[in-house]
Amino acid sequence: MIGRRDFLGLSAANLAAAMGANPLALATAQQTPLPTVLKPDEWTALEALCGILLPPVNGVSTRDAGVANFIDKFLLHEGADQLPIYRRGLHLGNAYALTIGTPSWSALGEGEQVRWVEQLEDGALSGMAGPEQQVLFQSLWFNTLLGFLAAPSHGGNVNHAGWRAISFPGHLHMQGGITDDEVAGKPAE
Repeated sequence: MIGRRDFLGLSAANLAAAMGANPLALATAQQTPLPTVLKPDEWTALEALCGILLPPVNGVSTRDAGVANFIDKFLLHEGADQLPIYRRGLHLGNAYALTIGTPSWSALGEGEQVRWVEQLEDGALSGMAGPEQQVLFQSLWFNTLLGFLAAPSHGGNVNHAGWRAISFPGHLHMQGGITDDEVAGKPAE
């Protein structure tokens, strides 16, 4: 069985590669850490939701890594087709909180947030079609990981926070490169 830290480490390169297709989100994320497409209540709920999906890793939170900013910029540009489902999901969370006497989803206790996220993953919340909930969960999960682990030049992983959390030193080419012998597994001379 692979541990969470090992999974995150192995995922970093694949997630970073996925960012190549998002140049507009990248440019906007580098320009401003402020919400551009999400409303303040949506941003706050998204920040809390990302924190539930990926609890702090070695003391580094999704907030430290700028994950909500990363997702906001993605939804503004290349992920604009996903914005309506994100909005429905975030509003569903806030509406749920109101039904139990809490002003917003982000104000719920952690246990209640976790239960809500588990129901979202299972497609079991009322007010949104089950398959749509599962699509939202998968997108949130992927984009949270991407924002936490992608190269900082892609707008997430602010100040290498995600990489520091998993003790990833950064791309080898950023450290002077790697030789063909090293790639082949030959010991250094």
